[in-house]
Amino acid sequence: MIKAIGWGAWKYRQNWGRIVFGFFRPLKEMGITVLCDNGGRDLVPVTIWNVHEMTLSEIALSLNVKVIKAKNNKDKEFKDTTKLFGVIPTFLLTPIMHMVAYTAANLGFNLPGFGDNTRKLGHIVISNVGSMDFDMAFAPLCSPMFAQCMLCIGKIFKKPVYDEKLDQIVPRETTQCVFTMDHRYGDAANISPTIKIMHDFLKDPEGFDPAKYKDVISKSEEERGGV
Repeated sequence: MIKAIGWGAWKYRQNWGRIVFGFFRPLKEMGITVLCDNGGRDLVPVTIWNVHEMTLSEIALSLNVKVIKAKNNKDKEFKDTTKLFGVIPTFLLTPIMHMVAYTAANLGFNLPGFGDNTRKLGHIVISNVGSMDFDMAFAPLCSPMFAQCMLCIGKIFKKPVYDEKLDQIVPRETTQCVFTMDHRYGDAANISPTIKIMHDFLKDPEGFDPAKYKDVISKSEEERGGV
């Protein structure tokens, strides 16, 4: 799923970025964040950058290393960010979290005392609710993440589907994905090309050819010569 939506978003990266002081700033790198359950204590964001340049094995290895650190409470960046929260009054916590995340994700610099967070939050956040036995769920957009899109993946279950090659209905393992999008970036037309590429990748990962899809880049990237 990470690889699929990574390709889809990167190919149509003109539509992806951050909103900084009310103005859209297109991305230069694509970040995808997976929310990792830290033993029921917290959800730790695990972010991988530029997955379209990585193989599935490289993505799995990178993700597993970071998830193991998070589950064993050895994610230093996350601990540095949250260590002060235990002494901050509750009524101040929300605006402080908003400020820390905004300066890191949108402005690209860190506030002293809160760790290195500039690459901690991606443009897309993926959460797996299937582990909680949910078929589907809608994830709310929240300011500490500053994500453009949230993706909830439900549990895997079998259902009858039509197989074009066999020309018959067969049982297949399937899942449901629910997107929640920040409409400040646009409407469904902005994300539908990404979903189309994502669907094509999932349908045939081995035969997927990214060269079939045009790179839709931003004006600023054109001015930089496509870099």
